[in-house]
Amino acid sequence: MRLNRKETGMQPTRRVIIGGGAALLASVALPQLAFASPFYWRHFGAAPYAATRAEAMRTRAFAFRQLGLPEPLVVAFLQATEQPGRPLTLTNGMRLTTMLSRGGVAHHDVIVSFVKPPVSGKMEYAAPAEFWAVRWRGTLYEVILPEVCNNWSLLIERPEAGCYIIPFDYRQTAGVVWENGAAHLEFHFADMGERELERLNASSCFGVGAGSDFFKPFHRCDVCTTGQWPPPELARLVGLPEREPKGVFAARVVGGVGYVSLPLWAIAYLGIYCVDVVAYAISVQGFEGWEAVSRFNIVTPYEMRRTLPREQLGRTLHGERHY
Repeated sequence: MRLNRKETGMQPTRRVIIGGGAALLASVALPQLAFASPFYWRHFGAAPYAATRAEAMRTRAFAFRQLGLPEPLVVAFLQATEQPGRPLTLTNGMRLTTMLSRGGVAHHDVIVSFVKPPVSGKMEYAAPAEFWAVRWRGTLYEVILPEVCNNWSLLIERPEAGCYIIPFDYRQTAGVVWENGAAHLEFHFADMGERELERLNASSCFGVGAGSDFFKPFHRCDVCTTGQWPPPELARLVGLPEREPKGVFAARVVGGVGYVSLPLWAIAYLGIYCVDVVAYAISVQGFEGWEAVSRFNIVTPYEMRRTLPREQLGRTLHGERHY
């Protein structure tokens, strides 16, 4: 279907794809460690390990030992940190193995839980940081330096404790495009950087379940479909991020019913789940000359955290949202 858009003249219809690009996640949540109770990092900058990055770097050998790193890793990280680290954003829900605060005090099993976001349940504070990674004896160690407080932190990659399930059922969704009995689904995860996307893709929890099958979404790329993300004004009106998240995960699901499985740390990210449908005219005022080719659902971090004890979303996605 094609529609004409009238402005100063006739223009061809522009196709808008809702749901189709972005994948993976960013904070690493660890299973419960052996400490009595977790330490909640609520106030950033309250007790900085170092006043400046230069001071943190000058004392990093001491810091690495305070983090509990064995001597071979202290040496390895001293060498690695001679170069700038890779960027990382610390957000609520991330879990760190150990974090240092003022005086080199070590806090273990740290949960990032910044308080008083500007809009409760809809916005969260985030702390820019840099990190360095070293694999030793089969285990990945990551040393992290947040900009806000220079609190050297350690993250040890451990087996995942559990998975979070998001059910979907598109069998009764209007207009679904069926190809050989399969529906085409796409998943976006907002605010995930490349590092988080790679971690998500590598997770044993991440995948799509349908019947007795469990498989990784088959496609990931920056731009892999025709069409485009809606313009910022339209995106805001329908509750989508103004800019398309990076990357895409997509899957063809026979029968259109099943579930998406995520590692628990990934619930810190907004999820946008879409199913391809026959193109339809957009009814939002001011965008009547556009057409969309998907229906979508949004799953917020707040909603997932609220249902975390069950490790499953409390509803099934049907593709109710449309323009």
